Amino acid sequence: MYNYDHGLDAALALNEGSEAPDYYSGPLWAVFDQAAVDRNGWELRYPYVSDNGYSFQADTIEDLADRIAADHEFQRVPLSYLAETVATWNGYVDAGEDPEFERHEDAPMNLIARPPFYALSIMVAWHDSCGGLRVNGKQQVVDMQGEVIPGLYAGGEAVGGFNKHGLGKGHVHGYIAGTNVVEEPFS
Repeated sequence: MYNYDHGLDAALALNEGSEAPDYYSGPLWAVFDQAAVDRNGWELRYPYVSDNGYSFQADTIEDLADRIAADHEFQRVPLSYLAETVATWNGYVDAGEDPEFERHEDAPMNLIARPPFYALSIMVAWHDSCGGLRVNGKQQVVDMQGEVIPGLYAGGEAVGGFNKHGLGKGHVHGYIAGTNVVEEPFS
């Protein structure tokens, strides 16, 4: 059974300056240095890097945080922990292990140390959800009162309440629905 998702830590983290009921969770930033650009052969050019408020470059991490806070329209909280976060990451790289996200020596881990430093806004796109149609153990769709809707079955991405997605979920749900639908008398 899967009972821990690394993304849960990030999702539950509250940005500095957030207050109830308006907890801010973003935007998200990919922060890297010139060594990453060189190592990966990235071409930092338009439209990926431009004066658009979604990509930033600076000679220090502190200046990078200041530029983001000043020029990104949705950055509503200060980034006063960015330099500390990068220093913590660099310490994990030096140690060869990131205990916060259970990354070990086999995971790619590189220092963020060589200026200039970059930040690119990350746009999150959801391709599935944990919401959807309610089904019983036979994959029969049930209404808001928990009553089976005759002849209606569902599975895969259309079904809510499950943490996993993709072909595995679709195949299993399809198998369960198929083995049950053939037993259902249709008039």
